[in-house]
This record gives sequence, structure tokens and C-alpha cells, in this order.
Amino acid sequence: ASRSRPERCELPMMRDWKFAKIKTPQGPWWLPTEAPQCVVANCMKTGGFYDSDVAQSLRPYIKPGTAVIDVGCCYGQMSVFFNSFVGETGMVVAVEASPFNAKLAQMNFGPSCPPIQLHHRAAFSRSGVRLPYAEHDIERNKSFACGHINLRVPPAAVVESVAIDDLAIPVPVSAIKVDVQGCDLH
Repeated sequence: ASRSRPERCELPMMRDWKFAKIKTPQGPWWLPTEAPQCVVANCMKTGGFYDSDVAQSLRPYIKPGTAVIDVGCCYGQMSVFFNSFVGETGMVVAVEASPFNAKLAQMNFGPSCPPIQLHHRAAFSRSGVRLPYAEHDIERNKSFACGHINLRVPPAAVVESVAIDDLAIPVPVSAIKVDVQGCDLH
């Protein structure tokens, strides 16, 4: 059965961070340009696959017609990889709390077939909670991949939460990848 394409959503931005479509050996990717030491972006720029060992370890479990949940999808590279294995009746559900990273992931997903369903939300124990998203600290973290929900600092943005069980995925889930930082670790 064919799925409808998820609606595009306007994502609130914090600071006006810069990004560009970068030509890489794997094709073009929308990536940040203001974090020259970002390990994820630099790996992608050189044609690498960041955390490829994680993706490869999940690969045997991903079957056509199933769903893969990518919690903390960052710029979307792993979601795109997973998408190539779920087939026309499967799906990839990407969850990303960072407004900036979710915007880049959304642009990187483009007109994927089947479409990747992006939720600009923070994975949390329950849905509908408004959580404070801290501004990216490029000086300290050197990367946009280290942004997070932080209940102890004034928010740069507010992100609504989603519980994984509330995603209403209509097909069996074959794999879940989680790569997050923040209040869910406290």
C-alpha cells in the first residue's frame, strides 16, 4: 500500500545559523557552515558515513515493509541509509529536537521515495510536554550535533515532546536507533 507524503512543517529557528548545500562524494548534503570542527558534517563532507558501525549493526534487522525509528537524526544521513532498505511499504520515522538540525534533515530528505517522516520533536517519556531547547554552543561543543534539551538553562527555543509509543506507526518496527543528549539522560 502506498503512503501519503508527510506534510512539510515550518520549523522555528533559534539563531540564524548558516548552512549550504555541499557537494560530497556521496552527493549533495545540506550541512552547517559555521562549525568547522563538526565531526558529523566533516565526515559527511569527505564521503564518510558518521557512526557507520551503528547503521551496519542495525542493517540485518531492517526488512522491507517495516519501520525504522531514527531518534536524534541530526542531518538525516542515517535516516536516508535506512530508507533504502524499508521498501515502498515500509517507512523511516525520524525524530530530531534541534530546530536547526531538523531543518537540515528536512532539506536532505527531499523527495525521498518512500518519504521519510520527520518529527521536529524531542523524544521524551510522554507527548505534548513543552521542553526548553538550549542554543547550540559551538564554542564549547564544536558541533551542531551536540545540541540538547536542557531543563537547567534559559531556552533558545521550545520544542514539544513525543513519546515513541505515540508515533502511530502503521507497520511493524524492525529497528530503533537512539542518539540523543539532554534531559532524557538525567
